[in-house]
Amino acid sequence: SGCATIRNEGFELLVKALHESPIRELNVTDCGISNISALKDVSLPNLTHLQLSSNNIGLDGCKTLSKWLCTTNFDELRTLHLKNGQINDGGAKILSLALSGNTALTDLYLTDNTIESRGRAAFLNLVCNMTNIENVFKSNHTLQCIHLDELT
Repeated sequence: SGCATIRNEGFELLVKALHESPIRELNVTDCGISNISALKDVSLPNLTHLQLSSNNIGLDGCKTLSKWLCTTNFDELRTLHLKNGQINDGGAKILSLALSGNTALTDLYLTDNTIESRGRAAFLNLVCNMTNIENVFKSNHTLQCIHLDELT
């Protein structure tokens, strides 16, 4: 199952080799990756789907993704899969802040993580900030689906 032999070193080599390439989809599900910091140095302008599920993304990975999403041109990125990525409320808040200026991403998959009420509130605020009418207008209306587990 998966590509567990890629790990961190292989991921770094892969994304550096793909820098500025026309690749549209990148799937590195269950590849034993716990460090995605190599993303911060690459541009993937045609990427529409990024699948990082079942890797240990965690808080540090969310910080890397946040910087990457905020500093790179992502006019094409539509789907981001981070299922089973060891992401908690802190990571969710970081991702929600990074996506505040999003104009492309429509689907965010975060099931099988440990995102509880604080992380959910951050995403709710992202898609519909009801603090005042201006903030409702400024909310992210591009992001259509945030896939989360049911609270138990």
